[in-house]
Amino acid sequence: MGPPGGGRNSITNRYVRHFNIVYVEPYSDNSLNMIFCNVMEWMYRSNHKNPFGPNIERLKEAVVASTIDIYNDVQKKFRPTPAKSHYTFNLRDLSKVFQGMSKSNARAIVQDEQMAKLWAHECLRVFQDRLISVEDRIGFRAMVADKMKEKFKKDMDKIVTVKPLLFASFTPLIHPEGDTSRKAW
Repeated sequence: MGPPGGGRNSITNRYVRHFNIVYVEPYSDNSLNMIFCNVMEWMYRSNHKNPFGPNIERLKEAVVASTIDIYNDVQKKFRPTPAKSHYTFNLRDLSKVFQGMSKSNARAIVQDEQMAKLWAHECLRVFQDRLISVEDRIGFRAMVADKMKEKFKKDMDKIVTVKPLLFASFTPLIHPEGDTSRKAW
């Protein structure tokens, strides 16, 4: 049972006395930062035959901080209502972003822009795909664009040239030289 609001009612003490109440304190942003920085470090080190470049490795803190910020903002802005009861976001959603990013490799992620696009794709895949109204989707996309500008110092409209933003093994990787022979993953 969640807190009252969004179609939920408060429960009486007479009813609660029949149950044990368990409360788990949510993780602080510092704890989440430490956990997911280690996940990103593992991602960088697990590909030891073809390691990520130093320009990609330095984006670790930006990826983690921006993802945690997006997660916190989504929880505040997109609250569950009777019409949108599935707007409940938890740490599983946050970890899905990093899980999706960990499926990439150093051959596909060579430039800063590619890492920013991968991050945006995973955030859109995990969070935006659950939003049902056009206004919510537009608001979330603006939220991602703002975080990309703030943390990655990249303009989303300039680096995402093909819409919808797809980052998958079946999309060709377009290099600045125009070589499309290699796949993205």
